[in-house]
Amino acid sequence: MKTKEIILSKQTMSSLEIAELTGKQHAHVMRDIRNMIESLKKSNESTSGLVEEDYHRGDRTQYKYLSESTQKKLLNFAFSVGGSQYVITEDSYQDAKGEQRTLYSLNKKASILLASGYDVVLRAKIIDRWEALETGKAEPIITSVKTEVKQPTISDKMKVATWLIKTLNLNDTSKLMLAKSIAAPLGLPTPDYTPSHGILKSATELLKEAGLSISAQAFNQRAIQKGILCDIKRKSSKGRDKHFKSITESGLPYGENQVNPNNPKETQPLWYKEKFNELLMLLGFKLVEVLSLIHI
Repeated sequence: MKTKEIILSKQTMSSLEIAELTGKQHAHVMRDIRNMIESLKKSNESTSGLVEEDYHRGDRTQYKYLSESTQKKLLNFAFSVGGSQYVITEDSYQDAKGEQRTLYSLNKKASILLASGYDVVLRAKIIDRWEALETGKAEPIITSVKTEVKQPTISDKMKVATWLIKTLNLNDTSKLMLAKSIAAPLGLPTPDYTPSHGILKSATELLKEAGLSISAQAFNQRAIQKGILCDIKRKSSKGRDKHFKSITESGLPYGENQVNPNNPKETQPLWYKEKFNELLMLLGFKLVEVLSLIHI
């Protein structure tokens, strides 16, 4: 197999920096880079392969193309198309939570090639950034700095648990789950169950069992208007707003807030089966619509 040397400036731009410049999510930039790598691999004009650093000389690094078997063991990609050399290096960094994440570092030509798939405004931002880096007007963003994460104390956990219970009006089962999460690492015993206050079901289930033509959405909207439910907003891991429902203090005689089994960061309102017809009439639904609930 022919070998070909690549001379690469140490100056690169990371996928994190590109995400910050363009306002894109880092995961989307990573996806775009992977798609670009696949496209370069398929190009008939492209000589490509994973590359290994051989030695450093001044501010330049020399690379050589390697065999297919060696490619699978290394993390750097190099491509030569029409004399242009594109080098993409896979690396890792620690995020604010102390978790290891993957990023790519791109040389100038690879960065510009990636930017060619973006709109003109985003392309201009990447090109301007490269000019600033090359003229010394800007410094590269350091992405691999380790962040020390403070380990929560028992007191910290208790404060959070108390706040959650008070703010979200959690039921006894959810309170027990929080207690277990704090007590288990310390080897402290906790009860296996809590006393039952009645049969709990979702509004969707109870409305369906009763055969009523009231949607769960209409039920929730009316409950919010009457102050029985409230809509709570939180930020997702991607920074987007997510909404969920929680029973207010006024609504606790008719149901309980349980930690959502599909998302522990949210509550799931559940209603007492025995009091559901009373609740429906409190919410102002027509009596004829709820009469069938008397025999649930």
